[in-house]
Amino acid sequence: MRNHDTSLKLATVAAMCGLTTRRVTALATEGKIERLHSGCYSALSVGEYLRQRHEAPPAADDADGRMKAAKAALLEKKLAEQTGRLIDADIARVAYTRSYSAIKARFRSIPARISARLVSCTTTAEVQASLLDEIDLVLRDCAADPLGGDE
Repeated sequence: MRNHDTSLKLATVAAMCGLTTRRVTALATEGKIERLHSGCYSALSVGEYLRQRHEAPPAADDADGRMKAAKAALLEKKLAEQTGRLIDADIARVAYTRSYSAIKARFRSIPARISARLVSCTTTAEVQASLLDEIDLVLRDCAADPLGGDE
């Protein structure tokens, strides 16, 4: 099985491709889609099959061909969503905004957390070391939990 591949049941593949289960089994035998184990098929290979099947654009006057191409595009999008290769832009935007806000808040809290420690520093090297230690701590925390525990 390929990395990050999802298995799809025979009936699901047939419905997604608009085929009979017998035809899906034949496609696996022909090597056009990958059978992972009994009754399950590689979601990635099904997506590749759909892409190859509908690569040639339909003629402008071929309404049936355009309909099939549109259906294939929708199925491909659904497959990409189901396998995690496609996410909603609004969800990504919200996650990015929350992450940015949490990281910004962590960095802006540095002065309040270390100001007392900085007052006791007698050299610029001590001030720099304290600041760098705190910045490194914030960076480690952000890498471990970019949303700041507000998930």
